[in-house]
Amino acid sequence: MQIPIKKVIDKIPGGMMIVPLFLGVLVNTFFPQFLKIGGFTTALFGPQAASTILACFMFLMSV
Repeated sequence: MQIPIKKVIDKIPGGMMIVPLFLGVLVNTFFPQFLKIGGFTTALFGPQAASTILACFMFLMSV
């Protein structure tokens, strides 16, 4: 039996935004080192993420 994830999320008011944010809070609370894999992902989710995201955006806009 499969759980229709989209239908469950739609039952929650604002679920498309609240559920992923809540899952992110849980992951960051219980597994804070989870996204610190190294290299690009560490830079992307670290305290200096704005410059990495901006550089990625600029690179993709020039392609």
